[in-house]
This record gives sequence, structure tokens and C-alpha cells, in this order.
Amino acid sequence: MSARGNHGATLQAVARPILWELWKSTQETVNLAVLDQGTVLLTAMADREPAQNSGSHRAWARAARLHVTALGKAVAAFLPAEDREKIF
Repeated sequence: MSARGNHGATLQAVARPILWELWKSTQETVNLAVLDQGTVLLTAMADREPAQNSGSHRAWARAARLHVTALGKAVAAFLPAEDREKIF
């Protein structure tokens, strides 16, 4: 496994309980994403109660340009103006 993949797995493992707590309190889809050079990388999602012996926590890596997704736009909204200018 690459070093990058290992870091992603660690991030997902640490975030999983937090994602579920957020989901339980809101009953809304919760996403974990990271910003990588103008791309938002969706790495995990919680969107329903996990069934017995089968998790509904999804983990993957899907990338999209920051301006293409609602999640990317939300991330961009909280970036410092200088960083936004560099990306867009």
C-alpha cells in the first residue's frame, strides 16, 4: 500500500465515529473530503444506520474540480480569499 493510501485509511478510521455521530444527530448525509490543489477529494460518507454485520459507511476516493460539486463550493466558501483566487 502506498503512503498516500495508508494516510487515507487512517483518516477514514479516525473520522468514522465522528461521521456516524453527525449522521445520528442530523439524519442527513455526512461527507468527508479533503482539498488537494483545486480538487475536492471525497473520501468517506455516512448516510444511513449501519446494518448488523454490514457497514453502510462508504469509503473511497472520488475527485472533482472544486467548482463542480456542492461540497467543493462549500469548501471554497470558507477558504481565504487569496487561496480561492489561486484555485479559480
